[in-house]
Amino acid sequence: MDDLFINLFKHRAKAYYDERPRDIPDNCVQVTEVTKCIRASYYDRVFGRGLPKLTTYFGSLIHDDLLKTFDKYEIEVCKPPLYGIADAIYTIDGVEFVIELKTVKTIPITPYPNHIEQINTYMGMLEIHDGIIIYVDRAIERVKTFTVRFNESMYYKTVEKAYTLLKAIERNDPPYPTDYGYCSLCEHRKICPYSLF
Repeated sequence: MDDLFINLFKHRAKAYYDERPRDIPDNCVQVTEVTKCIRASYYDRVFGRGLPKLTTYFGSLIHDDLLKTFDKYEIEVCKPPLYGIADAIYTIDGVEFVIELKTVKTIPITPYPNHIEQINTYMGMLEIHDGIIIYVDRAIERVKTFTVRFNESMYYKTVEKAYTLLKAIERNDPPYPTDYGYCSLCEHRKICPYSLF
């Protein structure tokens, strides 16, 4: 009986993500594809992704609902070769901040490097030089914020990774991995010769 409901919830989770198609231009990749291992993103494009984890689904529901507290949220931005949806823009004392909201099991002591790269990319695309990463634990009992200043060098490295991924997809040739400790989470680790697991 338990398996029946687990499968029911997993299929609802898949439907939730399928109901949110993104119209990404052919000359672009998503910001989230290049702020994780680009080899994993290549495999996602070639082989597809499995059903999302239920914790990811529940985190997305909380994330989507919390964003409604901002006046400007889900800002679509396209600046080839990158496409993305910044979580929100918030103005504090006349200064605009890009907001990146993350629901997590455990709030980190310092922001995760891929989250810094992600918000930095949105800042570069939106030409806003300040950002705030907000970590919310999934029980919504604890919140921690980190301010981030725009790093131009990091932004151009991300742009370069996007071009690398686009070329790899066009040539049907997996790119060399970029890793933030992603291997243990990657569903393609069994076929990746570079996997650490």
